[in-house]
Amino acid sequence: MERHLRDTDVCALVRGDGQYHVERLAGEKADIFEGVLALADLQKLERLLGADELFQLTQEKIVMPMITVDNDKLLLSVLRPGYWQNLTLPDSESRKPFQQSLVPLVKWLEEMEKQKHVRLTEEGARNNCLPPGKIELKTRNRSASVTSTSTETEATATKQPVLISYALRAVINRLGNQQIERTCMIVYSAGRYHLERKRQRFGSRDVKIQIFEDSISDTQLQLLREILDTPTLRNKPYEEPPARIPVDGAQVTSLTIPRAGHIQKVNIWEYLNVPRLGSIGTLKRADNGANLLKPLNKWLTSNIQESKISPLQAAVPSDCEPSGSSP
Repeated sequence: MERHLRDTDVCALVRGDGQYHVERLAGEKADIFEGVLALADLQKLERLLGADELFQLTQEKIVMPMITVDNDKLLLSVLRPGYWQNLTLPDSESRKPFQQSLVPLVKWLEEMEKQKHVRLTEEGARNNCLPPGKIELKTRNRSASVTSTSTETEATATKQPVLISYALRAVINRLGNQQIERTCMIVYSAGRYHLERKRQRFGSRDVKIQIFEDSISDTQLQLLREILDTPTLRNKPYEEPPARIPVDGAQVTSLTIPRAGHIQKVNIWEYLNVPRLGSIGTLKRADNGANLLKPLNKWLTSNIQESKISPLQAAVPSDCEPSGSSP
């Protein structure tokens, strides 16, 4: 469990036997401690996690606004029979429909710091409250059979998903006209693509979402690869967009391009009506190479946006993350 606030970040990892690990980060200061919950406290936590409202909660039921009302993000990972229940609640407003189960959990996290514990040094102790995922081989009794060793190893190991290869993942964020828009697209190596459009107006919690899927031809895919392989784009270094600059409008395009032996990430931004530092007036436009995107934008317009396919019904947004398949 983890809670992100503006100035602090607190996470807790609790094992089934009551052992716990807690980290609290505030600015440059990190407090890390461990201990064991009393049986009554462990049973209380189990009751909170077993509440019907929380047990039946899925990510699809949680509103994920593009504009949050505050910096109060909650993350939960609960081990259920046969699976992990992973939930992200981006702000305090998103927790309101589930207050009956979540308010006691947030209070429990706040009280964890009051438990009797052993304080640890940051070096070697900080693990972001992640459960151990590495398989460790322990010394076994020589009388243990080969069969039991093999069975134990197979039960401990977990299958990792195999990501389907893709040619491009693009995310475009636009700010202007009292709203924020986010368009993402992933094009797979076989020509299949997935596209999402999201829009939210300032002052509203309503997020309008459209999801599209279709395929492009081998010729269209080859043209895309040629655009992505141009030296200017291939050699474009990674840059973080400037933050906290007052502007009237902005567009930030983030590209993820698999290359031979590595994955290239590129950010290209364009800001409108940017204030001039140390002088009067504004700079009408500022960018870090927006012209570089013209061939790609032209390809997107002619091959994707003008295809006029209908949005999918009841589809679940994925933010165009690469999909996986079982090996």
